[in-house]
Amino acid sequence: MCRIDGPFFNRGKYRLRVVDRETKRTKSYTYASQEEADRAKPKLEAEYRRSVGLSLSKALAEYAT
Repeated sequence: MCRIDGPFFNRGKYRLRVVDRETKRTKSYTYASQEEADRAKPKLEAEYRRSVGLSLSKALAEYAT
């Protein structure tokens, strides 16, 4: 599952930060206004939602054995 932080005001734009809780990787998305960032947040949550079950790396490791 991913966590989405923000929007944060940074250098004249608004930023959303997506943090993958499993791998600790982050990715940032920038928007011109806070309204755009607020509208994009539910879309990003849906995009980064993981299905329940095994992760791909674990499934491949089990398949290999």
